Amino acid sequence: MKLFPQHLRDRQHGTVIRRRTYGLRGKGDYAGTNVESTPLPPPKIGKLGRLWLKGSGLTEKQAATGLPAASMSTMGTVWCAPTIAGGVALLISGISLAKHGVVEPLAISAAATAVLTYLSAVPWAKMAFQWCYKEPLAEGEIEQLLENENTATEIEQAYLRLVRDAVRQTAEVGPETEAEVQAAIASLGEAIDRLPAVSVTPVDTVALRHEAETLQADALTNPDRVIGESLERRADALIRRADANDRSGLAVRRTAALRAEIEAQIAALREGIATLGTGYGTSDSATSENLQHLSESARRLAAEAVSAASARAELDGGNLDKWLAVSAEKVEPVRVRVGASSRG
Repeated sequence: MKLFPQHLRDRQHGTVIRRRTYGLRGKGDYAGTNVESTPLPPPKIGKLGRLWLKGSGLTEKQAATGLPAASMSTMGTVWCAPTIAGGVALLISGISLAKHGVVEPLAISAAATAVLTYLSAVPWAKMAFQWCYKEPLAEGEIEQLLENENTATEIEQAYLRLVRDAVRQTAEVGPETEAEVQAAIASLGEAIDRLPAVSVTPVDTVALRHEAETLQADALTNPDRVIGESLERRADALIRRADANDRSGLAVRRTAALRAEIEAQIAALREGIATLGTGYGTSDSATSENLQHLSESARRLAAEAVSAASARAELDGGNLDKWLAVSAEKVEPVRVRVGASSRG
């Protein structure tokens, strides 16, 4: 079964493309050690990248990952030919101009260099970029990823083993089934990438709110303004801590549920791929229908993971500004000052 780099998770996609620009395709390539020790560049699509993207079949998100990773190939194509050929041509033309005073060779060389620069920067560099995606993933490339990702979590390792199973599958399958598996693997990878990493230490929020109520009551009756306001701020902090812990706890539970679902989807997809072409227990049409269902489930799961990540980002960022704004606009409570009239 054919899978391509763009079907992998973003980091793995970029790693495979960068290795291919160095001619590395399998496990154990010695030069790969130095290549992978350098962090991947951040995703980006430049003006030339948008030209190279046309006709590649990649989405903008996939291209933004692949273009920086392929810079060894694309930038080499852009600069190599014009620099060498153009430099030699201009040197010869300059010598001819100096000796014979003939301007035409210099003008011809400049025009030829300009044409060569365009060819190198647009069609040839586009071919160099798309060449990185021409070949399907090889088993050795997946083995190399498994070997390199020694700090990966169990779910990340399971995902790579799923990809390896799909690459190893040699049974003849229809293009629709292959497309469904590709979409499912891409969706599961996106779900893993977008799964928020959340952890929170549980606290007794009921006790926190009770303590906050006690502090607020003390603040209203305290005769000292500074102490009273300090008690109010402390009570407010306790309430916000309790609210944040409740929300974070919900986020943790949702993330755990999504992670468990991803693991189940990976296991189901691996078993579905294993039955392709075997004829054991089910027909090929039933297997294809099962894979289609798993692909749709994976897409929904990816959407849920994106939603969870967005919610977590809002919780981490937006709510703090909202809380500060609310605190600034808060009306000062009426405080009863014991013995105030006697001090009048």
